[in-house]
Amino acid sequence: MSRRPAAKSAARQASAHPGGRRLWRSLSLIVLLLPAAAVLLPTTLVLVVCMMPTLAAWLVDRQPGRALATSVCLLNLAGSLPAVLEVWNRGHDVASAQWVMSDPVTWLAAYGAAAVGWLLFALLPPVLRAYHARTTARRIRQLQKKQEALEKDWGPEVAADVKAAGLDEHDAAPATAG
Repeated sequence: MSRRPAAKSAARQASAHPGGRRLWRSLSLIVLLLPAAAVLLPTTLVLVVCMMPTLAAWLVDRQPGRALATSVCLLNLAGSLPAVLEVWNRGHDVASAQWVMSDPVTWLAAYGAAAVGWLLFALLPPVLRAYHARTTARRIRQLQKKQEALEKDWGPEVAADVKAAGLDEHDAAPATAG
């Protein structure tokens, strides 16, 4: 019996301060990342410079789920990975990081991949909307042809419910729940 009130009070306390959990998560992330960034300083330097498009996308994107920031980040990281591997192959020191960052191909790979992420975010939604509209219209035409065949075989009573609802062949089918 004593466990139940304790669980309720913990849940009540967590809901009373919803930002507290976020604060602790942020602080623990900083405590873990700062020493790692110091130990891996050459890698950190290369990633900070190469991942600037991701920061820009994250600052611009305010939609729930941050699809823009996600697409730019993943492709930007993929484009930055060869630079990081080159730093590791060259001895993982600040001089090798400077050498890698002075190579224009590094910039082209990282920022070009980020640009592809921006393009995917900009171009895919309209393309997918058009595709969905065409497939939906084709499906409606197929169902209307099937309905006409059924009416021819079984009579107009087959489509009585559809006609009573006021739908004609140009209207879309009503959305169903479930």
